[in-house]
Amino acid sequence: MKNKEKIATAVKALLDECVKKMHNLYKEEEITDFYIQFNPSDNSLRIVDDEETVLATANIGGQNSEDESEAEDINTKMLKPLIQDELTKLNEAKAFDDVNVFHPFSFVLEDEDETMHDLLIVDDANLIIDDELLKGLDDDLDSFIEKLLSE
Repeated sequence: MKNKEKIATAVKALLDECVKKMHNLYKEEEITDFYIQFNPSDNSLRIVDDEETVLATANIGGQNSEDESEAEDINTKMLKPLIQDELTKLNEAKAFDDVNVFHPFSFVLEDEDETMHDLLIVDDANLIIDDELLKGLDDDLDSFIEKLLSE
């Protein structure tokens, strides 16, 4: 449990650093997505934008880098909910309101296999916190358009 608290503290510091850079870096609306990349070989996280500009990096510690199966468990079992929780808190505190980026914008978690997990999608009127809400959306839209065109 102590390890999880250390990781949560590192995640919070990483996201706080990212928000500060977001406010200072973007002068024009040009960015739409932010990628949080996990590297299990050195237990690090980094946040980059669409143009691969690094906004923040952190070593989240944890186990030895030789034990990659343990590092993968940190990614899937610990990082996603920890990062989502911190992003939700930042959004509720209106930390993203004055950031000069295109809306909607999102935060996406990537692992070394480039598997993506939507963590937070922010639009002016909507907030989507989990990618489970988006599953099947393409099929629903396709069937809606097909039905609409057939009438």
